[in-house]
Amino acid sequence: MRRSFTIPGRAVAGATTGGALSALLFAGTAYATPQGGAALFVAASLCMASPLPLALAAWSAGAVGAGIGLSAGLAMATLLTGPLGAAVYASQFGLGAGLLGLALKRERAPHVAVGAFAITTTAAFWALLGVLAVQAGQSPWALVTQTVQASLAQAKDLLLRSAADAETAEAARQWAETSGRFLIRAFPGLLAAFGIFVGWANALLVRQVLRRRGLPLPVWNTWRLGEHWIWILIGSGLLALLGGTTGSAAGLNAFIPAVAVYFLQGLAILQHLFEAKGFPRVFRGLAYVMLFVQFPIMLLVAAVGAFDLWVDFRSRWSPPAPPTSAET
Repeated sequence: MRRSFTIPGRAVAGATTGGALSALLFAGTAYATPQGGAALFVAASLCMASPLPLALAAWSAGAVGAGIGLSAGLAMATLLTGPLGAAVYASQFGLGAGLLGLALKRERAPHVAVGAFAITTTAAFWALLGVLAVQAGQSPWALVTQTVQASLAQAKDLLLRSAADAETAEAARQWAETSGRFLIRAFPGLLAAFGIFVGWANALLVRQVLRRRGLPLPVWNTWRLGEHWIWILIGSGLLALLGGTTGSAAGLNAFIPAVAVYFLQGLAILQHLFEAKGFPRVFRGLAYVMLFVQFPIMLLVAAVGAFDLWVDFRSRWSPPAPPTSAET
């Protein structure tokens, strides 16, 4: 007997709308780029939320809904940004968004749901990069180097035009050179970390939307990585320091996403503390703002996540209060 894969018309409309809205958020950066400044920042922030509508569609309508939403997103992205823009949308956001929604619907652990998003988007990006490199007659790495250098050149020109004196201009040139070397060397690891953070942020947004609908959801602030993960962090860090030219680059590109994962565990610990001690919402909001604008604090949270293996911070506090709509 054949299975029926039909879904109600209302679900089809919701999935189509979710996919189109997802692509619309992605396309905003293309139109805001010429404006620069605040417009580009706002558009980039909205772009990071591009997976949200499609993930919600996948959660609501399942795999078929995810496919319908992705098709609608590709059509909208093609209309707004052309075929290349649609390919970038699918690789960086669309494919992963569907998997993220399905993983959340099945109540998978955070590292499974977010990992599915990050691995899918990273692999799809490299596949797209390989196709573009073949078309351009270059190696994928040469194309990465060229793109990074072009982006930094634009940033440097912007800084030089706004420089008030020669000292500031020289600092801008040195920043561009140093940043360029690091970004090219660490590009694979940074790309993976980007996928991890975007996946995690959108997973939290999906959960927040579902919680406002009154749906019960598993609490994520008790999540903990397996013990074996610490060896990935330690091994990649040692390789980055002691591995020589090639080994050091490989270690660095493994260490960056490992730190990102432990940063997320540190966030879970921090959220557990907020729930256990009943911190007010205003304090929580300010703490998260400080967390994401102060890089040393981010590293401290990642260290807390790593040392939780030995210290077990959450067991030292009282159990957290029942989750509320304020949970993030």
